[in-house]
Amino acid sequence: GRYKLTRSLPPMGDGEWRMFDLQTDPGETRDLSLDQPALLDEMLGHYATWSQDMGVIEMPEGYTPAGQIGKNLLGALLGRYWPWVVATIALILAALWGTRALLRARVGRQRAVG
Repeated sequence: GRYKLTRSLPPMGDGEWRMFDLQTDPGETRDLSLDQPALLDEMLGHYATWSQDMGVIEMPEGYTPAGQIGKNLLGALLGRYWPWVVATIALILAALWGTRALLRARVGRQRAVG
């Protein structure tokens, strides 16, 4: 119909439902949820039924799009390229261990000379 429900979850919004009349307010500038609470409740009931029928999963607490992208990317990288990831981590650790050994040897020589 002419009315629309919206809700923006944190961190982008406050999680409150808002209702707009798209026929008179296509820019969604005037929230009607306080002016028409009965219509808001009716629409929320329709949404609850629809979301259950469709299997809508609510966003979990603390969800952020960027965090989800990071999880998806990490999962894809580890799933497809785990041998390369393991090899890269091993090389980095070996380089750090070697650098540590060189620095300890240098400090030992400086102490022996000094």
